[in-house]
Amino acid sequence: MVYKQFSILFKQGFIDKHKEGKDEYYEIREPLMRICFEINENPEGRAKLFVAFLKIIYDEVARKKNYLKYKLVKSYAGSQLKSTYRSVAEIYGLTLSTQEREKLKEIEAELKDCPYENLETEISRLFENEQDSSIIDKKKAILYFNSGNSNFDNKEFHKSISDFKKNYLQKTKMLTSI
Repeated sequence: MVYKQFSILFKQGFIDKHKEGKDEYYEIREPLMRICFEINENPEGRAKLFVAFLKIIYDEVARKKNYLKYKLVKSYAGSQLKSTYRSVAEIYGLTLSTQEREKLKEIEAELKDCPYENLETEISRLFENEQDSSIIDKKKAILYFNSGNSNFDNKEFHKSISDFKKNYLQKTKMLTSI
């Protein structure tokens, strides 16, 4: 019975399997999930620090995707994992503004009946435009930086300074959107 449950979790990508001799060891695949288990036991104090940590390591699009993923995956999980996924979704939800969470309710309703195996692909598809804009912002910053270097090499210092300012503003724009 337990082996079958582990087998299902392994096939769905929630756990990793390590074999040592005849023994098989299972481990939760997502390291952040382990931290969420700990936070679930003691949400006071640790949650704020963890939310700040998530805001640093994930951009806004990734946080939105994870919020939706865990919010929707809980409907596919068994009773024990359901509360854990709900907690994980809540933690990711804390990294988003109230307005962002409200906007995500529409997407959540759209994906409610999506089969589990298509869920991540559909979530990624819905956020393609947002990711594309962040890639465009990075390309613009690189373009301004390269142009600034080129103008500096050509002793066109005013143009160089202007390009470096544009590069700085572009990077600032990218950082404030996190």
